[in-house]
Amino acid sequence: MPSNYTLWLYSAWGTLRGVLPDVLHLRYRRVVNQTGHYRAEHVANRLPCRIVVRHSAALLPLLEADSRIEIWRDGRLEMETCWLVQRVRVRHTAGGSAVIEIGAVPALSLLERRIVAYAVGSPQAERTAPADVLLKALVRENWGSAASDPTRNQSDWLRVAPDAASLATGGAAPVIALATARQVLLDVAHQASAAAHAAGTLLRFDVVRHTPAMLEFRTYLGARGTDRTHPARQLVLTPDTPGVQQISFSDDYEDTISLVYAAGQGAERTRQIVTLGDPARIARSPFARRERLLDARTAHDDAQLATAAQRALANGQPRQTVQVQLRSVAGFAYGCEWAWGDRVLVAVAGRVIPATITTVEVQVTYSVAGVQEQITALLHADALPLAPASPSVTATDETEITFQQIQRGAVPAVSQLTIPTQAQLLIYGRYLVAGRLELEAAAQLVVLN
Repeated sequence: MPSNYTLWLYSAWGTLRGVLPDVLHLRYRRVVNQTGHYRAEHVANRLPCRIVVRHSAALLPLLEADSRIEIWRDGRLEMETCWLVQRVRVRHTAGGSAVIEIGAVPALSLLERRIVAYAVGSPQAERTAPADVLLKALVRENWGSAASDPTRNQSDWLRVAPDAASLATGGAAPVIALATARQVLLDVAHQASAAAHAAGTLLRFDVVRHTPAMLEFRTYLGARGTDRTHPARQLVLTPDTPGVQQISFSDDYEDTISLVYAAGQGAERTRQIVTLGDPARIARSPFARRERLLDARTAHDDAQLATAAQRALANGQPRQTVQVQLRSVAGFAYGCEWAWGDRVLVAVAGRVIPATITTVEVQVTYSVAGVQEQITALLHADALPLAPASPSVTATDETEITFQQIQRGAVPAVSQLTIPTQAQLLIYGRYLVAGRLELEAAAQLVVLN
């Protein structure tokens, strides 16, 4: 039996406007740690929430930028979030009727709207802390009352949950070191999550609806939803489980990396290198030492280089992937036996693998024949890397002149810079280079896009 949906409309400030009337179609999609946008080629700007209602002259003026929509399913707020309106389109059909199409994004997308607006080397942009504490501090400093620029303080509308209690670290996640100056806040959150994953901990984050007017940034260790890998509430999916449409499992070694050289700042013999390898991967075969150089010149100390190396090494582990496609069916229903963000166990090919329900998509269609509801989900394995060896720090004998030196004043941006033979000038990021660049014979100019 289809569920009962109620869509509440609020202003961007959280003032109740009422229930969205005459809903004809509803589709929404949430992805753990992501905004849920469709990124497939030729799918232009497809927003993760789409609502179609009958045209109403009274409703149209209420649908403004960042108006909030809450989706309630069987009396519960779906996925703990509200959706911010980003597109309103009026479409006239061939029969002469008109509809309003509403496109919206989840509250998590607010992290895309702010950068870490602090200079390189500042305490707000250079941090060593538990990954969850680090993320919450960055949100406070770029959205909240800790922002150095008071015009960026929106703590009346977005607050940050308290830090998790831990006598050892002040937070519950592994300690990481990140250089975050001028980066988009959501990108930094992904880096912190990846670094925590490389250290052996799953770190999730979200912006949830706390009250109609107040949103809250939260972090989660392990499951974003319910941890159904625990023996007391264990859920094991097999190919015979009702609702399981497909299970695929693979071991992929093609892009494995077993040793990383993370290169930081400096030039020639003064450039610092952190070397990090996984002895277990290296010992798998006579040819298993697969090396990569990681250009991490935005890192400013050995701790940040080590974090970058650990992240690269974790990304380069052999990929043991399990993907499961789920459908909500009687006896194995979405919102009862499983939900978005839950961790479960998948039994396949003689193995039992922890996995997360990372993506849930819901489509609801209203017609004279009744309400039709279709719910599908995707799961992905929660493979955690083996604990890597401690990183070692060495110096490298490289001949290069770095663009970082120009930024920091070693070479004035308006003067002439000569690149000697066998040297390189590495330009990375989006910069405008003023002055003259002269290359001697056999010198190289390398531009990293």
